[in-house]
Amino acid sequence: MKKTCVPKRRYEVLFSVPGILAAMIVLVLTSGCELFEETNISELSNPIHRVFQGRLTYAVGESPYEILVGDLNGDGLNDLVTLNWGAQTASVLLAKAGAFEAAVDYPVGASPRTGLMRDLDGNSTLDIAVVNETLDQITLLFGNGDGTFGEARGLTLPAGSRPYNIISQDLDSDGFPDLLTANADADSISVLVGDGNGEFLEPQILPVGQQPTGLWAGQLRGDAVAEIVVANQASNALSVLEFDGINYVQTNLIPCGNGPRFVTASNLNGDAHLDLIVNNLNTGDLSILLGLGDGQFSTEMRYALPGPVARFEVADFTGDTLPDVIALLFTKTGEDRQPASLFSIASGDGTGGFVNPATYGAGWRAIGLAVADMNGDTRLDMVTADLSRSTASVVYNRGNGTFESDRRFNLGALPGPAVLADFNQDDNTDVAVANRDGNSISILLGAGDGTFVVKNPLLVTASPQTLAAADLNQDGRDDLVVYLKQQYVVWVYLASDGGAFQAPSVYNLLENNQGPAPQVMSMDLEDINGDTHVDIVAGNTKRDSVSVLLNNGTGRFDDRVVTEVDNYPLAVDVRDVNYDGKADLILVSASDPEVSTDGAEPRVARWFGNGDGSFDEESHLRFSTGAGPRAMKVADVSGNGRPDAVTVHTGADSLYLLKGVSNTNFAPGTKLLIGENPVMVELADVNRDGKNDLICALNVGGVVVRFSRGNMEFEAPNNFIVFPGIANLLVADLNKDQYPDLITINAAKGDMAVILGGPF
Repeated sequence: MKKTCVPKRRYEVLFSVPGILAAMIVLVLTSGCELFEETNISELSNPIHRVFQGRLTYAVGESPYEILVGDLNGDGLNDLVTLNWGAQTASVLLAKAGAFEAAVDYPVGASPRTGLMRDLDGNSTLDIAVVNETLDQITLLFGNGDGTFGEARGLTLPAGSRPYNIISQDLDSDGFPDLLTANADADSISVLVGDGNGEFLEPQILPVGQQPTGLWAGQLRGDAVAEIVVANQASNALSVLEFDGINYVQTNLIPCGNGPRFVTASNLNGDAHLDLIVNNLNTGDLSILLGLGDGQFSTEMRYALPGPVARFEVADFTGDTLPDVIALLFTKTGEDRQPASLFSIASGDGTGGFVNPATYGAGWRAIGLAVADMNGDTRLDMVTADLSRSTASVVYNRGNGTFESDRRFNLGALPGPAVLADFNQDDNTDVAVANRDGNSISILLGAGDGTFVVKNPLLVTASPQTLAAADLNQDGRDDLVVYLKQQYVVWVYLASDGGAFQAPSVYNLLENNQGPAPQVMSMDLEDINGDTHVDIVAGNTKRDSVSVLLNNGTGRFDDRVVTEVDNYPLAVDVRDVNYDGKADLILVSASDPEVSTDGAEPRVARWFGNGDGSFDEESHLRFSTGAGPRAMKVADVSGNGRPDAVTVHTGADSLYLLKGVSNTNFAPGTKLLIGENPVMVELADVNRDGKNDLICALNVGGVVVRFSRGNMEFEAPNNFIVFPGIANLLVADLNKDQYPDLITINAAKGDMAVILGGPF
């Protein structure tokens, strides 16, 4: 029987049809103790059993723009507050063990752009200050000490200010916090001196550069008096303001960046002087200005992350005492930029720069960013405000500079079909992905820790539709078999040194290249004729046949056997189901969607093998499954020692389960709702209890895991969030910890996401 874990040097992949949804609605998933109990859950729900290291999300008010972190009720746990642009509210989420209470909303007025948490009235309780961009005011919420807040109060700023940012600092050294705002339309900052009781004097207006957006205040000179640094977006400069004994005045205007937006200070190189870090909207990089002492700075250096920086924080995330940078990314520079739903982290090098950037999935259109220890392990975690889904997301830090979210690796245009392999004979799992809009195949070599090195892509002559991999010439390296759109042949790429490939050989699938192209949607690589050589089995979808190309042992395929099989074979699986030593065929077939008169009933079909590459017509049996099958996986799910078949039905939001019964037959398929737009299923023992579990990728943006109870019964669904536009799913132990990890191929983003698994 074929193992359900990833076998050594033998992998298969099923065809994946892209489907990027513009709208995402509530998923329908089965839940509870019984197999067919149906319960609606949100596509953003958190898993019951967190066996994969994905981010967590929590509902907040409409269109959150900012997120704040602090202990609001004195229980030692950090709570969350989002400022919601659409709802004109602040959502307060109080922490509890491992999660948060439901959000409680407080009105804060129109256009809450950003804010802060601090004790503003001297009662040892955190309060909230919010800038209302279109109202030209600051809104204050004073905490009651139990996580609740009193009625909002307003502080008026000059008309036309358009306050963009707010910070707090004791500027006059009286022990009480003062407030500062960056007034983007007035080319000024406002300083509101506090009395420690929650009252503030009328704002002092200080001129700075053009379109100030970023603010920082602290001791740049090392004395007791704070300086103020302002990022002027339209001036491409930083204003430095110092206290002259009476007022704050601008003492320096430092050229910096192109569209500088936010600014912070940190000691990046350990020389006792604070350095300045700025993100540039127009060039998408960071500017770094090293402090020279006495308030002077070096000429800026530029550092580019994997995408334009929207928001960033500088702190020690790796535990080596050196400041690192974590940044939310935009899709691009320019006025039409959007949050990319990605974040990057780069490690500080101790000399003022950053190295080794890595990119992870963030909340959907994540725009607000804060860092804090969210789980009491002393590590700084990341939280975001997610604009498009009205959620707050929490991403835990693993402590070594990596995070519990889906790590991303770039692919080509419209990736989909993918396969696992070991191309370079290092015993690490590699991945090949077909880019259907780029006529290329991405090759990613595994490092053995869940990360990959992206090699130069393998260029092909047409759109790659289907991939398979195995060691075809017995040299210890896996080779690639590729089917290209509308061709009559398969292309065989034998592996060479270092993850490269030799020039391809081409082999006909049919006896002649007449009639419609076969349109291969699935291939399996197995020894069909018992000679110990791996052969090619291709499902010829448009020709209602299966081609077996026989391997002569050197990776050449000069002999073929073609068997007419069921209508429109979508997925093929080869294994010895009757234990006679001969490979048998299981396939899922359907009516041709391009032929309106094709009324073929969807079914799973079983054909016994003859041992020579052909299949026995007299053994052919059909077993009913649901309408519109897309993919199929075969393994022992029921635990009775017989192979079961699971088919994927995207349009019906379901899987069909065909239980293997006596005499190598299947029971007719039984429907199991799994979530909106499933695209691929894998069968693997996730929790290591000896039972194969269901792992299903949903195009709307998540991976649903349902643990098996045996006998085709399953526990409630566990949802692990990635991003809309998933086209394919792979499962393997990538970091050799004996637990399966997830790989999703994301057609919408053109990348590959890796979610590590493990005990939780």
